Amino acid sequence: MERLRAGESFDVILCDLMMPAMSGPQFYAAIEPALQHKVIFITGGAFTPEAKAFRAAHAGQTLEKPLDMERLREVIRTISNS
Repeated sequence: MERLRAGESFDVILCDLMMPAMSGPQFYAAIEPALQHKVIFITGGAFTPEAKAFRAAHAGQTLEKPLDMERLREVIRTISNS
């Protein structure tokens, strides 16, 4: 968040769905709408009802751990071309 707030730009942002200080959905809500399509969520499981609903709504931007590197490349290509 600090780097985004400082104006740094990113082609793609990898974000865990469940984190201790801020959840993936909270991160997503906090960033500029123009950046939201650049986020790829990584998850080992969505355990709360809110996380499950968010994951379902952002299925094209969510990958399961352990990561399938080819699928990650595919999602990055899709994001980069949008």
